[in-house]
Amino acid sequence: MSHPECLLAQHSAASHGAFSHETALSTGLTRRQIEYHLESGKWVQIHVGVYRASTTPETPDLLEMAAVLAAGKYGCLSHRSAAYRLGLRRARPKEINVFSAHWQKRIPTGVIVHRCRAPQKLDVVVVDGLRCTSVARTVLDVAHIHPRELPSTADLAVRDGKATREELCLFARRSRGHHGQKRLRRRLEMQPLNLEEHDSDGETAFEALASVHWPHQWVHHQPVVTRERSFEIDFAFPAVRLAVEIDGRHHLLQEQAEFDAHRDALLIEAGWETLRITRLLVLTEPARAVALVDAALHARKRYVGVLNHAERG
Repeated sequence: MSHPECLLAQHSAASHGAFSHETALSTGLTRRQIEYHLESGKWVQIHVGVYRASTTPETPDLLEMAAVLAAGKYGCLSHRSAAYRLGLRRARPKEINVFSAHWQKRIPTGVIVHRCRAPQKLDVVVVDGLRCTSVARTVLDVAHIHPRELPSTADLAVRDGKATREELCLFARRSRGHHGQKRLRRRLEMQPLNLEEHDSDGETAFEALASVHWPHQWVHHQPVVTRERSFEIDFAFPAVRLAVEIDGRHHLLQEQAEFDAHRDALLIEAGWETLRITRLLVLTEPARAVALVDAALHARKRYVGVLNHAERG
């Protein structure tokens, strides 16, 4: 192995196995040598100008690093990806979220690019060798794009000591013009943070279970149209029309229970069956929650199979 290749191997080892075209050139490799490595199959292109060695496995960390490198000079993980990397989210998101000033290439499947006019002004930290938005900035971005996840994200940040309530409030005040500012300030100033438990962490825990037990079968927060209105399902299994709802404590209230019953009836009319699982069950007895979903999926598959057979007959 030549000296430039040794330097590149050291660099890629420190960056989860991914490296950019510019990094390869900086080690002393020529453009012709880079082309040869790609043509011979020694290197694999992940994104335009971002590569890995063919012997390096394509891990989630490598794909995140590759997306950050492809995002350019100030690229960094953001939103759900940054929340996961910072420990503000239990389940790794399906798509990689990055900030980029100008991603000129075709955006590949599995990457969500958020444009940023002044990326050099972003609050950025480095975690496990990956650039990502700071805790405060990540909470603010989640408030904008994923408002339903704001309570769990903000609460985890404060509960785990990653940021104080005052730091989040100060950052929100400084971020005038950001679309998530009002939501975050309202959460911090008008609603007390629950430092012990919160309803939306049940959804986060179930998402982690679903990613392991039923990959590629479910959709998070899928809208379903009924004869009265459209409802957003916590976890939908479209192939068998099963709606899994993770219910927090407020679902025990009589008014909410009556609304849930009416909602479930409308979904049945639309061809969907609802399985309700309590947040407490997901957090304390995950195996039992998985068994309930498995049984419901099996029953729905048989039901849908009978319907399809009847329609063909």
